[in-house]
Amino acid sequence: MPDIECGDDEATNAGRRKAARSSLLLRSAKVICQSGEYYCVIHDVSTDGAGLRFLHAAPPEPRVLLQLANGDTYPIERVWLGKRQAGYRFASPIVLADFVHEPSPYESRPIRLKVSADATVVEGTLAHHARLVDLSCAGAMIDCDARLPIAEHIALEFGGDTPRRAIVCWQDNAQHGVSFHQPMSVEELANTVLSLQPFTIPNPARKRTTTGIIRAA
Repeated sequence: MPDIECGDDEATNAGRRKAARSSLLLRSAKVICQSGEYYCVIHDVSTDGAGLRFLHAAPPEPRVLLQLANGDTYPIERVWLGKRQAGYRFASPIVLADFVHEPSPYESRPIRLKVSADATVVEGTLAHHARLVDLSCAGAMIDCDARLPIAEHIALEFGGDTPRRAIVCWQDNAQHGVSFHQPMSVEELANTVLSLQPFTIPNPARKRTTTGIIRAA
């Protein structure tokens, strides 16, 4: 069978179709919902949408924000729902190369999930009330009633789980950054955050509009 030759327009259209095909990523990210932030894995992406996988049920909200590790944020709308996975459409076509390469002036850092929950800091024989600000596999940011010394070894209790041993890395007034002695697995992180801030059922009467791409500073 002879080769089929394409005209300039056909070749251009074929190139566009090839460029728009989904790319397999398997990259950590998070979705931002009305009820909080949740860990997800970007399974594949195209200029028009992305397939996300979760380590628990997918969020019930049809419109959420997808945020990459570099802070770039994209409004997305769900188009299909499966078991622990869902497909979303971007509010407007994205630049696929920027999404895939995820440029950032900062070093690669783990996904941090904002969460607001009561916690207890055990410092020696003292116990201090604290509140979680964010959580990652490697550590947490907390607001604590007491000022904890840098390099202090503590136990951090939250969510009714076994206290986690940690070391204080930085302190700024009431805010402290702590690093866990034993990092959490991504499964543990995802399900712990979901238990601390469960999904809320979206109100059909409340409509949200998403236009364009939001770029974090």
